[in-house]
Amino acid sequence: MRKIILYCLIFSLFFSGFLVSKGRGEEISKEKITVVCTTTLLGEFVKKIGKDRIEVTAIVPQGICPAHYDIKPSDVQAVSRASLVFSHGMESWLKNLIEASRNKTLKTIKIQGEWDSPTLVAKQLELIKETLCEVNPSDTNYFKKNKTSLISCINEAAGRIKNRAKELNLSQVKVLCIKWQEDFVRWLGLNVIATYPPPERISMKQVLELTKKGGENGVTLIIDNLQSGTDFGAKLASQIGATQVVLTNFPGTVPEVKDYVEMIEYNSKQIFNGIKIQKEK
Repeated sequence: MRKIILYCLIFSLFFSGFLVSKGRGEEISKEKITVVCTTTLLGEFVKKIGKDRIEVTAIVPQGICPAHYDIKPSDVQAVSRASLVFSHGMESWLKNLIEASRNKTLKTIKIQGEWDSPTLVAKQLELIKETLCEVNPSDTNYFKKNKTSLISCINEAAGRIKNRAKELNLSQVKVLCIKWQEDFVRWLGLNVIATYPPPERISMKQVLELTKKGGENGVTLIIDNLQSGTDFGAKLASQIGATQVVLTNFPGTVPEVKDYVEMIEYNSKQIFNGIKIQKEK
């Protein structure tokens, strides 16, 4: 009898151990999707759609223009173990980074186009969601739900911003705007007289044309982009008697801007405050 009891005990321990090891094996098989994003903005979008089903690494710090980034050894390591890389398409250094990683199974996705306007972001979020679904079809409903929730949050903030913009009658506010912020500025309803490229690409002829247009059209705001440099905009504003407004196109550059929703809220407040300052001059 004792032998029978002993055999039963051994069998039960063995069987329970088998179940534990099997369970661990299943956990290992459900590894998170490893994703590298070139910017913190893409990192935010991917993380909010993938949540706990993915592991995300963002490469370029918030205050640096993605086009001017210098890759580091840690970036090569991150890409070497990734399944996906999301980029904006402006990162000329990305090809060299991928080659250096020697990752032959890597899938690369370009999320091209401007993202400052909430109406444009929806298409980019859809592409991110579809890509994650292709890589992990079993979580399709999960990714869809998270994307829908994110868009709802963005639309709610966008509605509040647009209501405030209507109150201020922004169509009467004339501005000169850096190209990288044009979509957001037009979405907000401002009257864009002309746009200009990043400061390093501006010719003397363009400077003279912008100064002339600003003076002749009664431009009151010069809208700059933080990541592109702001010295040129400050000088232009001084020359034509306008107010300079500095926006950001990446979260994390200022303490109160931690994500995309806070970014568009911050940028709209910068413009609203700029209008107020100009009126008080």
